[in-house]
This record gives sequence, structure tokens and C-alpha cells, in this order.
Amino acid sequence: MIDFSALNAACLAAFTEPVSFELTGGDVVLPAVFGLEQAKGDIGGAPFGNDYYTLELLQSDITGNGIELRNTVNVRGVRYQILELMDDTAGMATLKIRRYQ
Repeated sequence: MIDFSALNAACLAAFTEPVSFELTGGDVVLPAVFGLEQAKGDIGGAPFGNDYYTLELLQSDITGNGIELRNTVNVRGVRYQILELMDDTAGMATLKIRRYQ
């Protein structure tokens, strides 16, 4: 199996910002890459938008801190809820998040 830890560390060092997770045991600040995913889809040939935000971070940070679906995360002073957790099998994970209204 290929070791991606050096690549993961380089990406995180270059692109992360601190994000704060509101957890039962207290807030935890972790480095993550914040992004916007453009939804791709259409209904009857007409495109529709359902864009969503993502966070990329180490899978070990998620499991080590007990981060789960529906937890709240603060990014740039805005609160989001975790909707989906996806592991990339190379040590990183993507969180799909939705802004609170």
C-alpha cells in the first residue's frame, strides 16, 4: 500500500486554516482545507444549483476527536453542520457541511 502521509502533510501545510468543532467535551480547533463543491446535475436538461461546502482534514483528526455527523463546525466565523463524512482511504477525509440559516 502506498504511504500518502508526506503528500497529505504537504497539502495541509499549504492550504489549511483553523476550524473549530463544537464537541460534547469542548471545542477542538483543527487544521482543514475549506472549499466549495459545485453540484453537477440537471432536471429535464435545465441545470440546477445545489452547491455545498466541504472541509478536508486528516481522518485521524476525525476519529481521534470523536467528530460525527450533525456536529457543528465554525469556519471563518460562520457555523455549519456536518452532513456527510467521507474517507478517501489515503489518510484524509472530506466533510460535507451546510451553513446554519
